[in-house]
Amino acid sequence: MIEPALPGDQLPKRIRRSRATMQCHSCGRDVPADSWKCRHCGELLDRPGRETPVRKKSMSTCLLVVVVGISVALFIGVLAAVAVPTVYEAKKAANEAFAISRCETVYKAQEMYREFHGTYATVKTLEETGLLEKGLLWSRRHINETTTAFTPKRGYRFNMLDINGGESWSMTAIPVKPGNSGVRSFYVDHTGVVRNEMCTSPDDPPANAGSPAVVGY
Repeated sequence: MIEPALPGDQLPKRIRRSRATMQCHSCGRDVPADSWKCRHCGELLDRPGRETPVRKKSMSTCLLVVVVGISVALFIGVLAAVAVPTVYEAKKAANEAFAISRCETVYKAQEMYREFHGTYATVKTLEETGLLEKGLLWSRRHINETTTAFTPKRGYRFNMLDINGGESWSMTAIPVKPGNSGVRSFYVDHTGVVRNEMCTSPDDPPANAGSPAVVGY
């Protein structure tokens, strides 16, 4: 004899739980409510209140991305802290080497002029005779037909101090921004010796005939 089926609310709790179902969002078929994967199509089921392995994997991936991002940012910060001062110092050293080379160039031009004319000359005369390339010491910007602006080159300002009737000459090279564009001022005269003094502020006196000679650069 077949026993009549009991109403759902009168079934044992274990049986009622096993009959609870949910619909697969992929294939639309019913599956047990306590499943996390559809037994028909294999798709993962969205179940409120419980994280699936995929979600845990997604959280792990996000955490990994965040950790890697922070590590890269810290590495770039350390690299910049080391590299920027090095580049800054290299630029100042290059500016100083430029100033020294220009002092030597002017000395050679003066000696060639004196060999032909018996006296020394101004920078303008050296340029007009072709012994000194125009724009070698200053950048020129023509404002109009009669006015030309001279601006410093490579962070240094060059000044021809004294011609002394053509018997001697001297020139200085001073940083436009002492301590930034260069930390030394330079001096050269008819002796051909390039001399230098520390120049880290506008109040520092420029190099002169009594300053120590430059040794290697």
